[in-house]
Order: sequence, then structure tokens, then C-alpha cells
Amino acid sequence: MVSLSSLLQSPVQAILRPAMWLPYIKNLHSYKEVWTYKKEKDEILKAILDNLELLKTEDKKGTVYDIHKINEDASFVRIFAFTWAEWLDVMEFTVNKESVEAVSFSSGLFPLFIPFISIVNCAFFWVPFLDNGLNKVRISSMRNLLNSYITEYKVT
Repeated sequence: MVSLSSLLQSPVQAILRPAMWLPYIKNLHSYKEVWTYKKEKDEILKAILDNLELLKTEDKKGTVYDIHKINEDASFVRIFAFTWAEWLDVMEFTVNKESVEAVSFSSGLFPLFIPFISIVNCAFFWVPFLDNGLNKVRISSMRNLLNSYITEYKVT
């Protein structure tokens, strides 16, 4: 269960992304892969959404996943991942003609259950922190679930 404070602040925090403002420091808590796929564009996005349920059951860390945005042209999906302490991590999948850009990142230093913490996260954008590899695990797990769709991948 995600708190009301987290639910209200998450869209703002996801757009602002203070933890992603500084180059190099953002690499400590983000992960990106580019996948090449062999199916239709609509099929790959549907597969991502369908496999989100499997990702939820695989995740033993108490993460709550919430689909935040899906483009009408089936080219983009944004998923909020609230950790057990209600830090907001964001997963984004951008589907291009022959590839998918899969990104997962931590959005701020402090968890969102604290009211008005998004403002504080903006003030502390410069503080380096680690995600303990959670973003890499999420993207890798989704890739493994989509194994029949993906022909190759590269880490960027």
C-alpha cells in the first residue's frame, strides 16, 4: 500500500527528476538498455504491460508498481515503482521502429511518504546516492520476461 503523500507527489517528482539533473552522479542510481525486438511495435508494448504482473510477483522486496502513462500511439510507457520505503523509482520504455529504450532511475534522495519532500529533493539534487542495483535488476528482469521478443540488447 502506498501512502497518499506518495501518490500525490509522485507525478511531480517523476517530471522534475531532481536525482537525474547532474551528469555522472545520476549514473549511480540509473540504468539504461536498448533492446532490439522482432515483433510488431504494438505487440512489444503489450508484452511489457502483460509481463508487469509477472515482474510484480518476482519482486520480493515489497515494490509496488503503478502504470502512470501510456502513449496512444503505443510508443511509450512510464511505470512508477514505489520501494518498500516509498522512494520513487521510474521505469520508462520508449518503443521505436526496431528497438526499445528501457530506462529505470531513482527520482530523488528522500522517500515520498514525507509531505512536501519533492521540494526538499529538488534542493538536494547534488547529493550522490546509490540505488543498490535495484534499477538494473528491474530492467534485467523485464528483459528476461520478454526473452521471446528481444533478439539482442546493449547497456548504454
